[in-house]
Amino acid sequence: MGQAHAHGAPVDWSSLLAPRPYVPLPTYPFQRQTYWLTGSAPHTAAHAATDRDGRFWDAVEQQDHDVLTETLGAPAALLPVLPELAGWHRDSRRREAQDSWRYRVAWHPAAEPVTAARAPGTWLVVLPAGGVPDQAATLRVLTRVLADVVTVETGADRAQAGTALAEAAAGAPPLSGVIALVEEPEPLLVLLQALGDAAIGARLWCLTRGAVAAAAGEEPRARPAAAWGLGRVASLEHPDRWGGLIDLPRLLDDRTTGLLAGLLTGDGAEDQVALRAGGVLRRRVVPAPAPATGRTWKPTGTVLITGGTGSLGGYVARWLAARGAVSLVLLSRSGDSAPGAADLAAELEKAGTRVRIVAADVSDREEMSALVHGLAADGEPVRSVFHAAGVGQNTPLADMDLAEFRTVAAAKTAGADVLDELFHDDDLDAFVLFSSVSGVWGSGHYAAYAAGNAYLDALAERRRARGVTATAVAWGVWGDSAMVGPEGGRQLRRRGLVPMDPADGIAALGRALDGNETTLVVADVDWEPFLAGYTAARPRPLIGELPRVRELLAARDETASPADHGDVRRRLAALPAEQRHEELAALVRGTVAAVLGHTDPASVGDDQPFVELGFDSLSAVEVRSRLNLATGLDLPAMLVFDHPTVTDVCAFLQNALDHGASAPAAAGKAGEESVDAAESFAAVYRQVALRGRMAEVEALLSGASGLRRRFTDASEARTGTGYVRLAKGDRDPVVVCLPPFAPVEQSLQFARLSTFFRDRRDLSMVTVPGFLPDEPLADGIDVLVEVLADATLRCADGKPFVMLGYSSSGWLAHSVATRLEATGTPAKGVVLLDTYLPDSMPLSVRQAMTYEVNERRARFTTMNFTSLTALGTYRKLFRGWTPEPITAPTLFLRPGDCIPGDPEAPPITEDWRAHWPLPHTEAVIPGDHCTIVAENAGEAAAVVHDWLDAL
Repeated sequence: MGQAHAHGAPVDWSSLLAPRPYVPLPTYPFQRQTYWLTGSAPHTAAHAATDRDGRFWDAVEQQDHDVLTETLGAPAALLPVLPELAGWHRDSRRREAQDSWRYRVAWHPAAEPVTAARAPGTWLVVLPAGGVPDQAATLRVLTRVLADVVTVETGADRAQAGTALAEAAAGAPPLSGVIALVEEPEPLLVLLQALGDAAIGARLWCLTRGAVAAAAGEEPRARPAAAWGLGRVASLEHPDRWGGLIDLPRLLDDRTTGLLAGLLTGDGAEDQVALRAGGVLRRRVVPAPAPATGRTWKPTGTVLITGGTGSLGGYVARWLAARGAVSLVLLSRSGDSAPGAADLAAELEKAGTRVRIVAADVSDREEMSALVHGLAADGEPVRSVFHAAGVGQNTPLADMDLAEFRTVAAAKTAGADVLDELFHDDDLDAFVLFSSVSGVWGSGHYAAYAAGNAYLDALAERRRARGVTATAVAWGVWGDSAMVGPEGGRQLRRRGLVPMDPADGIAALGRALDGNETTLVVADVDWEPFLAGYTAARPRPLIGELPRVRELLAARDETASPADHGDVRRRLAALPAEQRHEELAALVRGTVAAVLGHTDPASVGDDQPFVELGFDSLSAVEVRSRLNLATGLDLPAMLVFDHPTVTDVCAFLQNALDHGASAPAAAGKAGEESVDAAESFAAVYRQVALRGRMAEVEALLSGASGLRRRFTDASEARTGTGYVRLAKGDRDPVVVCLPPFAPVEQSLQFARLSTFFRDRRDLSMVTVPGFLPDEPLADGIDVLVEVLADATLRCADGKPFVMLGYSSSGWLAHSVATRLEATGTPAKGVVLLDTYLPDSMPLSVRQAMTYEVNERRARFTTMNFTSLTALGTYRKLFRGWTPEPITAPTLFLRPGDCIPGDPEAPPITEDWRAHWPLPHTEAVIPGDHCTIVAENAGEAAAVVHDWLDAL
């Protein structure tokens, strides 16, 4: 058979040779637990590995002549071809892997929902200011479809939109749902935020026209397509408030009107559908087999690469040079001053390619027109375009303002529009748009990025529809160190997104061009962890027809009964009281272990603080979502921070289940103030604060704090003051943090920063008393500092330590260091992160910070009577405070940017920078007051580590 195969006869080896069994490697001998990933078996039967062909290819790779001669009986004359054969085998396997990363979007007929004459209940229909095409006709249809309609118009102002929605909802019965007529992504962003601000929990359905090309001959419109991209992110970040996306036909007849009513009143299983004359079409991601083509795309003439001096642009440029490009124009904002640009140009020119590096803004039409026409006049007309420019993002929907949204989205869309206009009717060799999977299936915290990339996919389809070339590749994660660092790569793998070797990505790009494809998804996805996270909060039929996902869902169904919340409640009800806790604890431990990637739920201790396990805000929300599904409760997003151990969460769940509660407010801690009172006080505070009336804010908090219990002796507060280990490492000194006075869960303040201390040095946080119900407040600075100093020593446990304070907790960090130095147990140093002295912050900066906490980062706040009165009490205590000199060295970090604040407010013209009056070492890091412990925490940690290592 081997000789026949060698002479060209087709041989089906899989039918001849039995499958090779997998042999588990020995576990680590002490803990008996593996620490490597277990790969999935190949799913292509025709290429199933066997004992014999495995030995054969091993021998080929190792150039083992003896084994090959024994296995094949091959003459020695064949041995010189072994290097080529080994290379062919490696290339073949790599190509198979690349092919497995190819997907596309398809539209499949759906089982039609039961048609309905009307959707019952009251529906809030939201109209964007300025209207949408065919708005009047659509409204007439909706009044026939919906039993009771309340209409409201919203504009671009979030606060006004929230007020309008709240007023409309207040005058109506409980809402059955919200319907938005959507034409653009920006109004949808404002609507999503305003619905949250107005506390409207009814599900939102977005109706569009022409957002997708669901049927043959259709051309998607790019702006509504971008709104769909935004909607996919909304479904991930706010799954409980999301209904879905429905693209309407041009004309709604009686049949499609009935189908629309059926979709709105159905089970919501399909959340991305198109209504067409032929029925309901559902959106799906499916495998995209590699095209069978003997064509090899080659560049001719001049090739323009936007983002040409960046990482992606560099890979594309080298590949084009290897394919024979004669002339390349590398365009970026920085031009030849970009890092590595000169070296890249030299490398390409050495390969025989002419290179021109141009500093230009691809979104500037005049600038780009002059460049393109100038190249043509020089006899170097552009024949291919690769648009790889873009701006990254990591901002929750609730925290994003329109300016940021437009900046991120326009980095993709504005330049693409200019290029499309300049080459509108030119049938180029290639017009390639670098898109992203975020636009295909969504990605939390990437709303603007997803919208921009969905726009690019639609633009490529429109170009093809008018008869000119276009290829949009929606990429997964590129494994370039400049784009994905080690920590980022680890987190992505845990979520199922495997960074691709850039060489593989470029090879996939080449094959897309060889096949003249229009839209394509290229992503290396480990579907098991991806599916677990992607479907944690709700079903995602979008990926349900992928073969691997079908297998996983089938396996999940076989063991799904324990996760059914009805079954969970029944099992708990049947157990004695003492056993219910263990049943819940097993559920919580298993959920936490699954989300964090622990193989053994027993590794999660019942009283081990969650923050020690590596939680961030996304994993916290994922745990909440899974427990929602398991119990049928509606738990708070910050559950693991509000209730920081398995034991605490179990108590919370038990209370909620015992009382039949579905809302988190119903299961508050004993002694907590009533929900209505707490929310009323917080609402008043928020309204006054957002109006910038800081004197009234202080008066409100100061007056209310008089109702709180106080302690004057440290012994009265020791039970409410402890510490939490956020990171573990073996370097000295250890770091003891103190949280600032803010209505934010205390350990969450340092959650991002702590990830950069893990496995390097201990970082812990001492809690400040009075921020939780039933905890008294300190009556003065001295007794507060005494309590915190005592907790600091217990936390340090005899090791050398430094104090770290952020914002107002810099006052605490310095005060504790002062006290401990006076008592003979000095700190090795003090680290202050953008600490303003009391009363030194300009009013405009205070207003900007208040806006930041109340608007952009509102979902991380715990605003209630307890936290707000604690904030007011302690800020009042420190009025007029100044730091005393100490001998311990001080590192003072401040951000390079002013906090943005309200975009409608006048720009801050005063000196916004914080200053420290005592001797210190100062460093400026990227970001603003809030991002230095969030998005820019890595830069802050690097400076702190360097300073500590030098002590």
